[in-house]
Amino acid sequence: MRLYNAAFRVIEQGGVKSNGEKVSDKTFKLPCGQMVIVQVGKRKFARVRISEEK
Repeated sequence: MRLYNAAFRVIEQGGVKSNGEKVSDKTFKLPCGQMVIVQVGKRKFARVRISEEK
């Protein structure tokens, strides 16, 4: 549960971006099948692709 609390806190503080747009909704979900760049803070980036479950 601690990990979720920390993630929610960072979102509330405006420290998360998805494809350059600030994420302000705690229920934000990444689109399935698309490549997305997620940024947390100033220096942490990740290129993410969510694949469909078969």
